[in-house]
Amino acid sequence: MTSTPQRPGDAGTWLSPSAPPPGRLGAAGDATTAAAALALARRGETLVYRGDYRNARQLLAAMGRRLAAPRARTAQPPDLLARFHAERQARRQEHLLLSRLAVPVEAGPAVPLAHAPDVAAALAEALGAAALPGLLPLRDLLGMIGAHEWRRKGVEVPALGARIHPRYGVFAPVRGEHVDLVAEAARRWPVAG
Repeated sequence: MTSTPQRPGDAGTWLSPSAPPPGRLGAAGDATTAAAALALARRGETLVYRGDYRNARQLLAAMGRRLAAPRARTAQPPDLLARFHAERQARRQEHLLLSRLAVPVEAGPAVPLAHAPDVAAALAEALGAAALPGLLPLRDLLGMIGAHEWRRKGVEVPALGARIHPRYGVFAPVRGEHVDLVAEAARRWPVAG
């Protein structure tokens, strides 16, 4: 999903494959509080972070904690289907709000924030030949960095007796019970041919 952001002087493309393009852009930095950032995000503003990368990560985490706290205190609907739908709706809202904290991405690709890690390989794997410069939700960037590490190191799957090297966009391969079930079924009922 790409589009051209509108305002404030951030030329480029919206690089997120999972979050809708911003309607309005605003500024955020090291002095921005989680409460202020969430208030702006709830009004539909996407905040372009300019400051220290580590502080941007802390702001995103604080925003997430503020969203999780009311959800934990909310009474659960009585039936399971209603609970499921309420949880999915809350997760969707959380995704939309947390995706409104974005970082600039420059050609290279690189994130021009103080203390930002080298993200060239992670972004190249996840975005391919995306048009740069652009904006990317910090949450997406963190997912791309994590996926790059999985791809580089691999994830052990005991039922396979091997490591898999998933790409960005694949569900987190941190649980393998389904592989164990399939392996056990194949052992019990071998398929001819």
